[in-house]
Amino acid sequence: MRLRYFGTLLTIFICSIVYGQNPVADSTRLAGFARFLYDQKLYDFAAEEYERLHYLFPNEAGYLTQLLKSYRKLNKYDEVEKKGASLDLKNPDILKEYVLSMALNDQPAVAQLVFDKHQDVLPDASSKKMTLDLAVLRQNWRQSDSLYKVWNVKDDGYYEIIHSGLNQKRKSPFLAGTLSALLPGAGRVYAKDVKDGIISFIFIAATSYQSYRRFSQGGIKSAGGWIYGGFAAGFYIGNIYGSIKSAKSYNKKQKSKLYEQSKRHIDLYYGF
Repeated sequence: MRLRYFGTLLTIFICSIVYGQNPVADSTRLAGFARFLYDQKLYDFAAEEYERLHYLFPNEAGYLTQLLKSYRKLNKYDEVEKKGASLDLKNPDILKEYVLSMALNDQPAVAQLVFDKHQDVLPDASSKKMTLDLAVLRQNWRQSDSLYKVWNVKDDGYYEIIHSGLNQKRKSPFLAGTLSALLPGAGRVYAKDVKDGIISFIFIAATSYQSYRRFSQGGIKSAGGWIYGGFAAGFYIGNIYGSIKSAKSYNKKQKSKLYEQSKRHIDLYYGF
């Protein structure tokens, strides 16, 4: 692996010297070299070469498209956004890269606005695909499922994502709180936060028992009984609040997990 990487770096060094002598005359070779770097997944180096090509040949939209694509593969979405004002969004390839980068940069709503404004420049097939992409990233599962079926999309990865979204199991914060009110810790267990649920039960049971013992021994005036009783009440209330929070956290994690899976799948589709 190291030998292969060293060989690639050596190739980059030699080619940069040879092609750098007369980049205008060797534009075809330079573009081929940049594509070689991209295909080798050396996106940092590829971005540098496409940046040079775009500077030398600003009217060649293909070089700019590949530059934006290299930035996307590097997760440098901000670099794409910086160029937003100067991008020709009437170019279908550039529009796709810009919208895609905004969507993958956790701005699907912004991407949707740009797409809605310029989608007429895209071929019908590309427009449909990107409409589906944005629906998935915005986690509009009913719309995604409808589009997937109507357009007869053949993509097992998409089917799995949409199916998971439609059947996503959510935890009810209200139910989690109610369960913990009835049995301390039960709400956290329901929300898959088993460890904290057990700890909550132990703390509340222990402090309640200590409060009971001291009241039994010293009567209603027992200071220890009131102190431990206060602790038990505090843990009990906190246990209800914590259960509600655990349910919300569980839902957020499930949503985030599916969102990241969607991003990886979409990015892979537009990888070449």
